[in-house]
Amino acid sequence: MNFVNKLYTWYGKRTVLSVGAVAAVLLVIGLGSVFSTDTTDGEPEAVPATEVTVSSVRSMISGNSFSAVGTVEAVSEANLLTEAGGRVTSVPAKIGDTVRAGAVLATLESGSESAALLQAQGSYEAALAGAQQSDSGERDAETNLTSAQDAALTTLESSFNTVSTVLVQSIDQFFSAPQSMLPGVRVSGNASFLNSERIAYQTLIPTWQQSTDSANAGNITAKLREAETNVQRTILFLNEFITITSTANGSEELFGTPLTTYSPALIAERNRLNTTLASLQSAAANIESAEEAVVRANLGGTSGNVSIANAQVKIALGSLRAAQANYEKTIVRSPISGVINALYLKSGEYVSPSQPAAIVANNDGLQIRTAVSLEDSERLAIGDIVTVDATATGTITAIAGAIDPTTGKVALTISINEKGSLQNGSTVSISFATETKEGVSDIVIPLSSVKMTGSGPVVFTVADDTKVLVAQPVVLGAISGENVIVTEGVTLDSAIVADARGLKEGQEVSVVTK
Repeated sequence: MNFVNKLYTWYGKRTVLSVGAVAAVLLVIGLGSVFSTDTTDGEPEAVPATEVTVSSVRSMISGNSFSAVGTVEAVSEANLLTEAGGRVTSVPAKIGDTVRAGAVLATLESGSESAALLQAQGSYEAALAGAQQSDSGERDAETNLTSAQDAALTTLESSFNTVSTVLVQSIDQFFSAPQSMLPGVRVSGNASFLNSERIAYQTLIPTWQQSTDSANAGNITAKLREAETNVQRTILFLNEFITITSTANGSEELFGTPLTTYSPALIAERNRLNTTLASLQSAAANIESAEEAVVRANLGGTSGNVSIANAQVKIALGSLRAAQANYEKTIVRSPISGVINALYLKSGEYVSPSQPAAIVANNDGLQIRTAVSLEDSERLAIGDIVTVDATATGTITAIAGAIDPTTGKVALTISINEKGSLQNGSTVSISFATETKEGVSDIVIPLSSVKMTGSGPVVFTVADDTKVLVAQPVVLGAISGENVIVTEGVTLDSAIVADARGLKEGQEVSVVTK
């Protein structure tokens, strides 16, 4: 009571009564809320079951196609240079022709490159066959070694024939008596060296032939090294005549022909010798690799078989790509679609590397820059046709030989065949269609069908009796675009939920079947 009187004294009687009344009203409202009961008699509204689409894995497989995103850019002109030296064998195009990307404008002699490519293809196919055998063991390793040795024996014999031909047909023309003790060099130069070197070959050639005839699996590596030395020596010998003929003045002649005209043919012969040298080195490397494989097979047994086979495939694939690259250097192709404004090559003439070849122009031409995974790049080839934004087509004109360390992918260049509605600078979707490799049956499903959980990736199936989601663990392989390979956990006839995003095991669903 004393407290209330003090309030009257401080704030006035009217103010205190007003505040008290408001507090009383609030107290009554609060108590009413506490003791009130819900008079609603209805049941809580039922949450509808999530609708999901269930499809067979077979119907979800994306087939032999995959996609990537690229950028359109303009191509106005292409100045083409020869990548190899040699004689021009054909020029199927002419100035004014309209050509498509990848069209052959000219070809150079490619006998050695074709043989090397064929050999590399055989080695790669042999490596693939070996990789498909899961338990070949030591027997397969020994077989591969024998094949490498047989191939090396062929290469050894070929190297001898090549050097002999170059010596007799190209070098001996500069000597009056090449088989005598006084060969008599016919051109100005280091006569002492040239004569003594030609005399040395009178012994070297028969000795080398004997050595080649006696080559066998036991001494083939040493024979290859010997052949490498002989080829390198012949290259140095030939270089002397290349220098003499290429620097000769116009008055110097041989057999009534200006000495300078001999230079292109000598350069071509040197290219042959360089190719032969590379073949010898490759044969020695293949034998060394095969011998190491035998040792690993003996030590590792069946458990190490797959890794060895994969390594051999990669080595063979590298050799094949190198051989393909060397072969492609003998072909002058147009990288774009356009009109040939200039063509500098003539059939029968000799050309050097980096010599101007042609000019192809297309001011309205477009090309696309994109990149794909290493696995996808191995399924593509130059000349493949692609679809761009479902409205235009293009041709693959270049595939990078290695992964870009910045993007982690392999770069591609695509020339546009039919422009459609494409615009310079736009971002487009590219669809690649590839052929299925024999024996390959990967199960590929969309990434959206897989859910990552704490215990690993799963796909969802639906229990027929309860209509609830059941998690099925799977093992995933490589990711390609928006798809992923499933190596274990499902079959082609499995029925799974098409989109697993936002779902969880045990959840009740309604099913739409496709």
